[in-house]
Amino acid sequence: MKPGLVLSENHGYKRIGAKKGSRSTKHQAGEEGDDPDDPESRMETSQGTEVTREDLSLLIDGEKSYDEQNRIGRMLFISLFDTGSISTDRLEERELNKYSGIDETVAMVKSFQIERQLNHSRKYLPFNSDKSGEKRKMLCENGKINTGDLAQTLIDHTIMLLKHNKEFNSLPLSDQTELSETNLMTVTLLSVFEVYNGQTHNLTWKLTEDDFNLLAVEGIKVPHGRVSFGLAETLSKVDADLKDDLTKLFNFFDYFHQIGLPRSSLYILLLVVVFNQDGVDVKNRDEIENFRKYFLFALFETLVAAEGVLGACSIGARLHTALNDLNRIAQILGQKFIDVEEKEENLNTL
Repeated sequence: MKPGLVLSENHGYKRIGAKKGSRSTKHQAGEEGDDPDDPESRMETSQGTEVTREDLSLLIDGEKSYDEQNRIGRMLFISLFDTGSISTDRLEERELNKYSGIDETVAMVKSFQIERQLNHSRKYLPFNSDKSGEKRKMLCENGKINTGDLAQTLIDHTIMLLKHNKEFNSLPLSDQTELSETNLMTVTLLSVFEVYNGQTHNLTWKLTEDDFNLLAVEGIKVPHGRVSFGLAETLSKVDADLKDDLTKLFNFFDYFHQIGLPRSSLYILLLVVVFNQDGVDVKNRDEIENFRKYFLFALFETLVAAEGVLGACSIGARLHTALNDLNRIAQILGQKFIDVEEKEENLNTL
């Protein structure tokens, strides 16, 4: 078995995805009459109520020093990211001081490390493999996508990324398992967005040498070692029960692209989501929240580097809405074909 993650025939294990009652899901049904399973409808509604730069300029005085603007921006960003609104409960000064050492340089270095680790996991774990007696293939004999094996490998990429993260590894295995059960599918889908092209609406994936060679043997040509596909092509190669859900995922990618999140910020965001503990039964809540805040402030700094303080806060509010929608998509897809086995030792197998 791979690291605690198995394809299930009877869905007998705990599901990947945000748990009921968590901050990420308890408002998912939206207004009366909304389809709780349709994130696209909620995204359209949210666009008319987003916090703009003009709104934020009333709270952040552009005449003040950069340090003061950054300090106020940090407080607003945390509130907007967590709640989607500006909260009256501000961060305490000691908490701001605790993370004052996280500047643009520190954040960019951390982002680069995460990028390297993610790329390494994709290079190390091909879609077509026959390791440990478990044979996986990207395509079925009928030419359709083997969604179970493909999803399992994508999950394994995320698991390997986490096993290289010192903060995640410092937690007890029970806490690692709890965080994985809730957040792993969301993080995996978010990592896939890295290869999404908002102009062509295609996903373009760089194949490993093993995958490239196997496809060549089967007579499938892959120019430059990269396979590119859009929604229409995807729908033609998957089973009928996945078509609606994958359509929602591609619609989400279109929406998420419009947020304009810099690539460096995306890598940091992966770890912010990993340490989300809403609705999670963990032992080391304070430590996990410290890790989440560390990456949140790092996320803020990468956004400030690209968009300025006002732009960073505005994106923070949009990320709140987007991540709630992605959590719901992850929950639905997770219930289709991915489960987390309830054995802590399985997290050690990669």
